[in-house]
Amino acid sequence: MSNGEEKMDPKKEISLADALEHARSLFVYSAGQRLTTIRYFFVAYSILAVAYTRIITETRFDEQQIYLSATCALATFITLVFFGLDIRNANMVHVEEHAMSEIENIIVEATILTDKFKITYNWSKTNRCALREILQYKIIMPINFAVFFIISALLMIYHYKQICEIFIHDGIVMEIILWVIGAIVSFLIITCFATCKSGSGR
Repeated sequence: MSNGEEKMDPKKEISLADALEHARSLFVYSAGQRLTTIRYFFVAYSILAVAYTRIITETRFDEQQIYLSATCALATFITLVFFGLDIRNANMVHVEEHAMSEIENIIVEATILTDKFKITYNWSKTNRCALREILQYKIIMPINFAVFFIISALLMIYHYKQICEIFIHDGIVMEIILWVIGAIVSFLIITCFATCKSGSGR
């Protein structure tokens, strides 16, 4: 068999430096994916916010309620979708962080390097100040998505109620529609948070 056709021995050892570089590159990639997802969310939500404002200023009250409710429903859905993507990316970052930390620990124990060599050193410290504990992605981003979701959902329900008052004069029908909307929103919330695992990264 020629050199070009030789296969790598699966038992061949790799150096700690190669393993660390591999773990760090994956960590950087997943962290970058998370930041990119968040940027796209703000861009998408900003576009919908501009559309919402233009609908208010350029259409009649009875007509605008339909468009506004649809815009808010889309904003609610987009918020949930991007929150789900953020949870997925956070879990990937968390897994790769643990892999990187394990390799760093081995390197520190086998050399004269100190704990300060480890990128993950400060992340695992228990004596960090309270502000640094609060200002973490795993705390800030769920709050961010929750705020945008609540705003979008409440506006959606409000505009649907306006539609019912304008076009549907039967109070019972209006109540049924609002209950259906509430049930759908509740289902989406439960489904989204059910996928969120503890320790979803930074």
